[in-house]
Amino acid sequence: MVLESLEDHLCSRRSRTRVLDVGTGSGILAVAAALLGARPVVAVDLDPVAVRAAAETAAANRVAGTIRSCEGNCREPAFAAELRGLAPAGFDVILANLSADVLTDFWSFARPRLRPGGRVLLSGFLHGEASRVLRSFPREELRTAEIRLELPEAPETDTWAAAALERRAPPGARQRAAAR
Repeated sequence: MVLESLEDHLCSRRSRTRVLDVGTGSGILAVAAALLGARPVVAVDLDPVAVRAAAETAAANRVAGTIRSCEGNCREPAFAAELRGLAPAGFDVILANLSADVLTDFWSFARPRLRPGGRVLLSGFLHGEASRVLRSFPREELRTAEIRLELPEAPETDTWAAAALERRAPPGARQRAAAR
């Protein structure tokens, strides 16, 4: 579902799009972003095995030169500074295919890295967890651009969900831009 959202978003953009894939795992979302034209793409994971797998996935798909695979904790100041150096103006898209518990505290990490007008594409949580996850993202800073739900196999089955949240421009920014 997040891959579909990523494709829809990147195919509608004509300019360079900076993408950060947090918790990249195998790197498939980072590879998709690169194949869809995003530049640069940064794939981050805590697990060194996942970082190696992401690099291998990028090489197998001939986009290794486009994706920077990094091992590190996004909450550590030195690593956060490294990410700032890779996209000083912020990322246009941040991908987070993580558990609901991790996502409920994700905005504190994503806020300083997502440019106004940028999107956070979330997945890895169940439909039953969606309201808890989405409540953790402030409505005054973000608008819900899209919600996707997997169709249930059985009526009592909880299904996967995904969301695309778009960062609002800071208060007064639209008026300043219109005055120029």
